[in-house]
Amino acid sequence: MSSTSEAGSWRVAGTGPTSGGIRALCARPTRLRVALVALERPDGLLIERLLDVGLAVVAVHSNEVKAMRPRYSLSGGKSDSFDSFVLAELARTDSHRFRVLVPDSDRNKALRAMTRARESLVRTRVGLANQLRDRLRVLLARRQQGVLVS
Repeated sequence: MSSTSEAGSWRVAGTGPTSGGIRALCARPTRLRVALVALERPDGLLIERLLDVGLAVVAVHSNEVKAMRPRYSLSGGKSDSFDSFVLAELARTDSHRFRVLVPDSDRNKALRAMTRARESLVRTRVGLANQLRDRLRVLLARRQQGVLVS
């Protein structure tokens, strides 16, 4: 995570969720008095938590980050820490170009939770069907060979 000031300096406060968890990670921008957070993903638990603590969040497409790398570096090399810096600079200098995300309504959150639960159930059902199909194939092969199945 990078933080920039109006003077353009930056520092890395961390690179991702630590043992303290996502809530502790979301508390860092608040302690640093960050006004705007830029991320490459427009959804997910981290976005929800950042919005819950009252931070303004913008989502920047990864292709836009890639296109902006030469603006800040001659080498054009990619690293997570440099991409973090580019995102922080984009939030500082070009925030007017990006849409600020708004928290989802309770209905949308409930729908997303039900959708995740359904996807989990479908994966379980497919896995069980595959196991049953495999077991039946083995049993049928034994029966055709004349081996007693008990």
